Amino acid sequence: MRVCVVLVMASVLVLPWLREATGLWVLDLLDGVLAVQCHRLDGRVLDLWGMPMAVCSRCAGIYWGVMVGASLAWPRWSVRVTFVIVGVALGAMAMEAGLEAVGVLPAVHAIRLATGAILAWPVSAIAVRRWGGLDP
Repeated sequence: MRVCVVLVMASVLVLPWLREATGLWVLDLLDGVLAVQCHRLDGRVLDLWGMPMAVCSRCAGIYWGVMVGASLAWPRWSVRVTFVIVGVALGAMAMEAGLEAVGVLPAVHAIRLATGAILAWPVSAIAVRRWGGLDP
């Protein structure tokens, strides 16, 4: 399970380069799913190595966080601590998104990546530990 999650998350993060290098039609299907899931608004999508990512920077942070959490199954926080951390991350993300929406804050990719990753990482870690049989 963990390997599949890591591979899918990694493929999302490198999708434009995979599509260009391989031309595999299944990657077009994945891109179609991502297009439904993510707005991909101009100015919110990172250009890396001359190509725009397949998702906005916040979604990229979420995918990165899921990938790292699933691969490491760490941190080993309790469910209660995880909910507190996720709640704080969700609050920070909501505040940043609100400030961005009203024009007080421009789209700052580092903030968008960080809030997405901090939200997703512990959730992914606890999920793979609980459902993957790593915690008794």
